[in-house]
Amino acid sequence: MKFLVLGLALLVAGSSAFPDIQGHQSEGELFAENLKRAIEAFQRYMIRNDLDPIVVARADYTIARFPYLNVRLFVEGLNFSGLSNIVIHTLDYSNVFSRLRYDLELPELDFVIADSGISGTVVSNNVNAKLAGKLTISNGRLAGEAYVQANIITGSVTITELVANLSIKSIKSDITLEVLDNDLSEWLNNLLNVRIPNFLEDNESDINRVLAGVIRSIAQLYLDNRPRPVA
Repeated sequence: MKFLVLGLALLVAGSSAFPDIQGHQSEGELFAENLKRAIEAFQRYMIRNDLDPIVVARADYTIARFPYLNVRLFVEGLNFSGLSNIVIHTLDYSNVFSRLRYDLELPELDFVIADSGISGTVVSNNVNAKLAGKLTISNGRLAGEAYVQANIITGSVTITELVANLSIKSIKSDITLEVLDNDLSEWLNNLLNVRIPNFLEDNESDINRVLAGVIRSIAQLYLDNRPRPVA
């Protein structure tokens, strides 16, 4: 019975780790809700401003600074989509465990360009480049959890532990690249299809550790500078 009472006391104490706001929503829950709203606002902004998808039927640019620089650039059939399609699998806060869980995913990023190029002269030297093809990044996912400790007296909140796990299911590249009449397509596709995925896999723990540190620093900065309710 003593252990049961002690367990219930710990649960009650844990549920009070974040002070309640307006008597019904803890600060941790409010943080999770605000993060959801920020993601939704980002999605609306991208779509409303025609940033997802980005579609360019044809665009031409000319940079002329005679006689040192005379370059023409063009893009045709450009389509970049998927950046606003953020899927929230999990984003919640537990008052009992003082824990924030998150699991966000970009199902697919697609970059397609029918044709593009650069041609001209730079300081009397001919320059030219061509780029065309498709790049698809599938199932980019960021998941993890964070534990916090709240000081009810001062109102400060400290992140005591944060875990992050970044994963990408696949990167598929079929791109043609020519620079100064040199075909670099094989090198670029090998970089995107093989070398980058291998690098991510071989260095997964270090990447996640660094990423967790960055996320923790940003989140702690927010917590240290957030508006606090007046007593």
